[in-house]
Amino acid sequence: MNVFFKWIAGFFSSKSETSSKRLVGIIGAFTLFYSLSKNPIDSIVWATFALCTISLGLTTIEAITEFINKYKSK
Repeated sequence: MNVFFKWIAGFFSSKSETSSKRLVGIIGAFTLFYSLSKNPIDSIVWATFALCTISLGLTTIEAITEFINKYKSK
């Protein structure tokens, strides 16, 4: 049970492996799949797509810039 609480707490910490942006991106992806299968209205689908793409993209950019900064400091 402590592992679960540490994992949840990681979404609110800036130095943890978990990321709230990843959580939003993953939930957005599942919402996108659901909206495509049940209610394929273009505006809802594109809004969900934009939200999960931006969320996952920000996490990737953050990881790449952190890697570059570590490399430059050596």
